[in-house]
Amino acid sequence: MKRILFVLIALVLNLAAVSLRAQNPGGPPQAGQQPPAPGEVTGIIVAADSSGPVARPAVALRNKSDSKMVTGTMGSADGTFRIQGLRPGAYYLRVSGIGFTPLNTPEFTISPDAPVANVGSIKLSRISVTLQAVEITGEKPTVIIEPDRNSYKAKDVAPAAANASDVLQATPSVEVDADGKVSLRGNENVAIQINGRPTPIKGTALAAYLKQIPANIVERIEVIPNPSAKYDPEGMAGIINIVLKANTDLGLSGGVNTGFATPSRFNSGGNVGYQRGAVTLFGTYGFNADDRNIVGINDRQRFDPNGSTLDFQNQDIDGANK
Repeated sequence: MKRILFVLIALVLNLAAVSLRAQNPGGPPQAGQQPPAPGEVTGIIVAADSSGPVARPAVALRNKSDSKMVTGTMGSADGTFRIQGLRPGAYYLRVSGIGFTPLNTPEFTISPDAPVANVGSIKLSRISVTLQAVEITGEKPTVIIEPDRNSYKAKDVAPAAANASDVLQATPSVEVDADGKVSLRGNENVAIQINGRPTPIKGTALAAYLKQIPANIVERIEVIPNPSAKYDPEGMAGIINIVLKANTDLGLSGGVNTGFATPSRFNSGGNVGYQRGAVTLFGTYGFNADDRNIVGINDRQRFDPNGSTLDFQNQDIDGANK
């Protein structure tokens, strides 16, 4: 019984000693523990252009001897910083901030006689960013599909065309035959417009006129397969509108054509056109000659309802066509 009582008393005394040590953390350090280093460095990071402090700068403390990082901190919103717990030695700071060029400070020393170093104001220069000009180029599509028409850019559908007739030949659903006649989906009953105005000429004269329009002044070809009532579309296969480039005047133009065959057949023609602004004038003239001998027989006989001959005619033809 006495032995058990002795053990309990010893246990209570041991717990009391532990409690006293926990309540006295400022006591002398235990064996093997190093006292906290007393050194510290303070300062403030500001912008070199005097625009104010650098908010939340990054401050790294490095050894002067080997440039290894010892510790670091993040500055406050007003640019101030403080690093504590430094042992005696030579150090420098590596300071940086968002939008600023990083900077290494001059060397400073922490010693037992001078454990606190104030590096003062550290000025950071802003990063100079030069933005190069960015050129954005946009091109219209080759084909523009609209509710009532399809538009084709001339330089895309016919880059090597010499005249408007060549551009039409290269336009989808449009055909131009050897004589220059234009058809839409195989139908020649198509109306040709220039800048939205109907052309006053047709047939071979129109074909010759289209060949006089240089391709480099044609902006686009508009194909209207189902014209509305305002175009008076009755009997037409559609409308082809040749849109010229802005502020383009054709001025005075003209052309001649000729043809001949044997025996004694000859034709010739010419046209002249003038266009400036809203005014378009066009004229054409043609001449045809056919001087051939004609030889033939013409026999005709007429009967009444009963089959009796009423009259008859026997004719030998030998002459010339003038």
